Amino acid sequence: MGWSLSENGSVAYADGASVINLTSNKDGNVNLYAVWEIVSYTITYELDGGTNNPSNPTTYTVEDIVNFEIPTKTGYRFTGWTYNDSPITSTEGLIGNITVKANYVANKYQIHFDVDGLVEIDSIEVTYNQRIGDILPVLDLDTLVFNYWYYLEDDRQVTINKDTVYLYDHDITVKAELSGDYNVVYETNGGINSNNNPTRINVDELNESILLENPTRNGYTFDGWYLTSDFSSDRVYEITLELLANANNATITLYAKWNINSYNVNYVDQDGEIIKTETLNYGSYLNFFTPTKEGQIFDNWYLNGTVFDFNTPVTSDITLVAMYRLRQLSTTVTINGDIINVVVSSIDGLGIQADARIVITLIEENHVLNPVEELLAAFGIVARLYDIQLVDSNNNPIEPNGEVRVELTLPSKTLENDKTYTLYHIADNLAEYELMDSTIRNGNIEFYTTHFSYYAIVISDKVVSFLWLWILLGVLGVLLLQAIIIIIVKTRKYKITFISRGNIQVKSVKYKKDERVILPKPERLGYIFGGWYIDSKFSQPANIKTMPNQNIMLYAKWYEDPITIGLRVKKNK
Repeated sequence: MGWSLSENGSVAYADGASVINLTSNKDGNVNLYAVWEIVSYTITYELDGGTNNPSNPTTYTVEDIVNFEIPTKTGYRFTGWTYNDSPITSTEGLIGNITVKANYVANKYQIHFDVDGLVEIDSIEVTYNQRIGDILPVLDLDTLVFNYWYYLEDDRQVTINKDTVYLYDHDITVKAELSGDYNVVYETNGGINSNNNPTRINVDELNESILLENPTRNGYTFDGWYLTSDFSSDRVYEITLELLANANNATITLYAKWNINSYNVNYVDQDGEIIKTETLNYGSYLNFFTPTKEGQIFDNWYLNGTVFDFNTPVTSDITLVAMYRLRQLSTTVTINGDIINVVVSSIDGLGIQADARIVITLIEENHVLNPVEELLAAFGIVARLYDIQLVDSNNNPIEPNGEVRVELTLPSKTLENDKTYTLYHIADNLAEYELMDSTIRNGNIEFYTTHFSYYAIVISDKVVSFLWLWILLGVLGVLLLQAIIIIIVKTRKYKITFISRGNIQVKSVKYKKDERVILPKPERLGYIFGGWYIDSKFSQPANIKTMPNQNIMLYAKWYEDPITIGLRVKKNK
């Protein structure tokens, strides 16, 4: 900068200045001190697209030593600084303005391939900024059309073409864009498919796999979709590109596998005691059997209070209740000091309602006589008039199930041994009566009936003599005599009870002895009537032309209609 007159002084004489008389002393000496100013030099960085480190300065002096820091460049690795093509790490030994250059080597990355498992493709190595459109493979698939590769960047699809260069500072996975239309056929094997299962798929729209839904089938549990009808393939849970790529003629067929459900059938009696339990497959039929219970007659199997039809297939867990009827019912009552015993017994195997009880009432002698009693009194002395009823647990009158034998035991003083007695049945409306076929001896009365009402014990000696009197009167009294006999002595009718099963009710009928019998022909949906039989095992057909002098029970035999069998077989298939 110049010269100073003192060692640390300021510039007294500028550099290059003209000076006269440096000293006032002739021939004297002068000490001049040089004054220096430090020079700042510039540093220029050639970064080749990189970003300089903020710690790198843009100037330096000879008194400074600058150590160059590492710059950054996306996709590249820094290899060092050079000055005049020579490596340099600092400004040590340098004077003047300088330009330093950053040197890089491109990074290497991996490209992975995702084709949804259709084929296996090895990853390839690329360098940053390398053109990759021409080095990616082109797929050759049987049923799918390969269009291009693409990469998802921030949920945005970036298509890779022939001019694409690799500008990512990390590995990437590319996906194949495929196209093609496919049909999906579902063999449900008796089931009903879900409406959400697709039957046609466009691969362009298949962004992700399609989860298959389960079909339904009554009585069966779904066990999966399979690619083979024998279910030897792996179970298919979803439709994927891999599945479509293996399709035959752009169609895949899925087969539904089913496991049949099994259900528990509990047999219990009316008291809740378990008789037996069995497990049956859906659609199976139960085998009818007759349980036994001491002192009772089996009535039928009931489901929820209704007679169960054993032609109904099993479709759920059920409990069948065995209902019974009484073989015999008895009661003992005391009326006006007299002990009266009544025993009612079933004679045709149908039994008596389980909750039934006997109610017997003596109709007093001093009551007002109705026309029937007056008519009886005209021909015989009414010794006793009883009202006998069967009632249920709610005191509602009930009828015996078929014909029953009634044994009425009265005190010996009630019926005199030297008298002849006859039993009359009087209808509920008290307008009709009927001579009963009965046995009366020693205070014991035995008769058979199908309906309980009023019963009159009549001293019949007077009836006999009265009738003989009319006979002796001659022809003029014949018609009146016949009328009286018809009124007093009605011809007994016998009943035919029909056991038809299958919830088909056939009304019982009554015929007089030797009267011509016409048997009904019932109808039942899905079955063909096979005739009436005398026994429940259908070993003896009922070839009845005229009515015998007894009550009878007939059993209907049924054959399943072949059309119904065919429909059920087709449905099961």
